[in-house]
Amino acid sequence: PDGRAFLVDFAEGLPGIAYTELNIPRWLEGRPDRFSGIEVVGWNLERATIAQTLLAGCLSEGAIAHHQEQYKSLISSETDQAETILA
Repeated sequence: PDGRAFLVDFAEGLPGIAYTELNIPRWLEGRPDRFSGIEVVGWNLERATIAQTLLAGCLSEGAIAHHQEQYKSLISSETDQAETILA
């Protein structure tokens, strides 16, 4: 929940997972209202299990707010330190 967005490519049977950070601004104010999606392709998928797993991985509004405040504070602190070094 540091506001970054990624494209993640994984295929069973192929080595590795490819992560690409998308070149869009961080989202640090509440739940993002931009597009977010997951595409699952396969045969004999256990749809109920997939849905349950995705729902179990969702953060509450309170957890999102807490983490976003931590990241905003961290980013502010890093910016302040960089400005002090440059001064």
